Parts: sequence; C-alpha cells; structure tokens
Amino acid sequence: MALTEAVRLPDVEPGSFPEGFDSTVMSYWKQSETWMMHFPPYTLGNLSKHTVTEHEDRTISVAPSIKVTNPQGTHRHGFLRRGVWEPCGDDRQGGEG
Repeated sequence: MALTEAVRLPDVEPGSFPEGFDSTVMSYWKQSETWMMHFPPYTLGNLSKHTVTEHEDRTISVAPSIKVTNPQGTHRHGFLRRGVWEPCGDDRQGGEG
C-alpha cells in the first residue's frame, strides 16, 4: 500500500474548517486543543484518544494506529508519522481517497 503525505492546515476554533480545506486531500489540523484529521472524501475524525506529537517542522506523529470507518463502510487504518500516512491491517479505501 502506498504512503500518502497529509497536509497540515492552519489551527482553527471549534466549529470551523481551516483555510485551505480541500475534501479531496488528506489533511490534519488543531481545533482548539483537539487534533482533527480528514480522510477523503468524507471521513473526519478527532484524535483525542491518541497521543499526538508535534515535531519542529509542524508535522505530527500519532500513536497508536488510527482506525476510522465512515457511514458507507469504508475503513481507513494506519499510522501517521511525521505527517505521512502509512496504511496497515484492514485499510480499505473502497476505491476512493
């Protein structure tokens, strides 16, 4: 499975999307004190149950692995290390994203 570089977006206040948000691009940002991550095309999740390390270059690494499922049943499972998504296990994109 291919690695994907996620885009760091500007931090925002709760209830808003960051400037430059693009629903076709994997991205992450900080919303108040909570890190958020977007998986194209429709899955948005918070990383509040994960340990997030912000690096000097503003990329982040997240532990443990991230697993999300959207209402259509598409699974994303992998690791975000220094802003790069590495799929693992049962990552099934359903032909999208």
